Amino acid sequence: MNYLNSHQVSAILYTRVSTEEQATKGGSLKTQQDTLRQYYLLKNIQIGKIFVEDHSAKTFNRPEWRRLMVELEKSKARPTLILFTRWDRFSRNTGDAYYVISKLKKLGVEPQAIEQPLDLSIPENKMMFAFYLAIPEVENDRRGLNTKMGLQRAKERGRWMGRAPIGYKNYCLADGSKLIMPKEPEASIIKFSFYQMANLRFNFTEGYREAVKAGMKCSRSNFWHLLQNPMYTGNIRITDVQNSSEYLVPGLHNAIVSVPTFNKVQELFYKRGKGNDESRKNDLRQKFLFRGFASCPVCGKLLTGSPSKSGTGRLYYYYHCGKPGHYRVRYEKLLDRLMARLKNIRVLPQYILEYKNFVEINHAKENQRVVSSKMKSLQSIELFTERIHKAKDLLLDGHLEFQQYANIKSDLEAKIRILGYQVEANSKKQIELADKVDQTSNLLNALDRFFILLEEKNKHAFVNIILDKNVDWESGDFDLIFKRPFRIIYGLNVTIQDSETPTNQETTSFLKQLSDMELLIRP
Repeated sequence: MNYLNSHQVSAILYTRVSTEEQATKGGSLKTQQDTLRQYYLLKNIQIGKIFVEDHSAKTFNRPEWRRLMVELEKSKARPTLILFTRWDRFSRNTGDAYYVISKLKKLGVEPQAIEQPLDLSIPENKMMFAFYLAIPEVENDRRGLNTKMGLQRAKERGRWMGRAPIGYKNYCLADGSKLIMPKEPEASIIKFSFYQMANLRFNFTEGYREAVKAGMKCSRSNFWHLLQNPMYTGNIRITDVQNSSEYLVPGLHNAIVSVPTFNKVQELFYKRGKGNDESRKNDLRQKFLFRGFASCPVCGKLLTGSPSKSGTGRLYYYYHCGKPGHYRVRYEKLLDRLMARLKNIRVLPQYILEYKNFVEINHAKENQRVVSSKMKSLQSIELFTERIHKAKDLLLDGHLEFQQYANIKSDLEAKIRILGYQVEANSKKQIELADKVDQTSNLLNALDRFFILLEEKNKHAFVNIILDKNVDWESGDFDLIFKRPFRIIYGLNVTIQDSETPTNQETTSFLKQLSDMELLIRP
C-alpha cells in the first residue's frame, strides 16, 4: 500500500550499523539520518521516535529493534511507517524478514526503504524485495565461506586450528603467529602408551589404566580416539568436503610418536577392532529383520536366518526353517514382497486427521526444542555483543590498548557469526517441521518410502509396529502378515472377529506409534 498519498502520515525512523567501519562505506548513522531527514521533509511526513541501532542484522534480536516492537505493540496510536535507508539496514536474513513484515502488517505498520522503495502489496515487487534481501545474505554467506576456506588453507599449511589436543599446549610466538607445542607430562605419557601397545606389552585397557596412574586426565573414550589420531605423528588430517575424502599433510608442530609406532597401534585396532565385528552384526541384523515374524509354511515354526557362501565366495542370506528340507527363501524375496505391498496400499480417509493430530503434537515438541536452541543462541549473541560494548568502553576510558580491543572484538564477532549460522539453521528447521506436518498424509500413503527413509537401526522397530508375529508369509492371503490395527486402518482383509471387536483404542495406539516413528526419519 502506498501510504504517501494518504493524510497525516507518521513514521518511525530506524538507523543501524553493525561496526564503526561501515562509516567508510557511506553507511554511517549520520549519513543515514541525514538521508532520512531530507526524505521526510520532502514528503511532509510527521516523525515520531528515532531508533539508533549498533547491532548486526543477522537476526532481529537487536536491543533497539526489540524496544521498537514493544512500543508498537503497546501503542494505541501507531505510526504508519517505519523508515530506513536500505533493506539491508532492516535485515540480512530473508526468512526472518518475511516473518517480521507479516507481524508488522498485522499491527498496521509498513516498513519501507527510501532508497529502495517497494509497494509489497503488488505481487511482482516481491521478486525485487527478495533480490534486495538476498544480496546482503549472499554477502554474509560469502564471508562465512571465506572464513571456512581460510581455516582450510591454514590447515593445509600444517597449522593446527583451535584448542590444543591432549599432550599439547597453545603457544604464541614473538611475531604473533600461533602454534601448538608438546606439553609435559602428558606428551611423555602418550609416547609411553603408544610404545607399550605397539610392542604388545599393553592392551587398550591396560594402557588407559597406566596412563591415568601416570597423571593423564582423560576419559576412556577420549583415550581411544587419541590413539587413532595421526596429529601425534606431526601430521594434520584434512577433510575434503567436496568428495568426503581425507588426507594428511605435514604439520608445523613437533611429533610425539613416530609414524612406524603409530601404524603398529592402528594395525592392532584393525585386527582387534570392535567396529568391524559390530558392523557385521548390524549387517546381519538388517538382513534378518523378519526373524520372529515369518513362520515355516510346512511346520509352522519361526524361521531363522543365516548367510550361505557360494562357490565364488559370495555371501547370500536366507531365511530357513530349523528342520532341514522344510523351507528356505532368500531374504530379498521376502523384503521385495513386503515393499511391493506397502507401495500399493492406501489408508482409509477417516484415519488421516487422527494421524495428523499426533504428528502435530510430536513436531510441536520438536519445534519447542528448536525454538529453545534458537533462543539460547540469540541470548549468547546478545551477551557477546554486550561484551564488545564493554570492551569499547574500556578502550575509551584508557583501560585497554586498541590492539587488545581489536583482538577481543574480532574473537567475539567470530563467535557471533557462528551463533548466527545456528540461528539460521534453526529457523530453516522450523520451516521444515511445518512442511512435514502439512505433508504428513503423503508418507502415510507411501509406507515403502517411509521404510526406506528410516535409518537402519530404526527399521526393526518399524516392522515390529506393522507386522504380526509367527505368520506364514506363503499363505493364500499375504495381508494377514500385518497386525489387525494395520489391516483395519488400511482396509485390508478385516475378518469377522476384527470387525466385531472394539478397535478404536487399538487403531489410536497404532497411529500414535507410527507418528512417533516419523520423527526418526532421516532429514
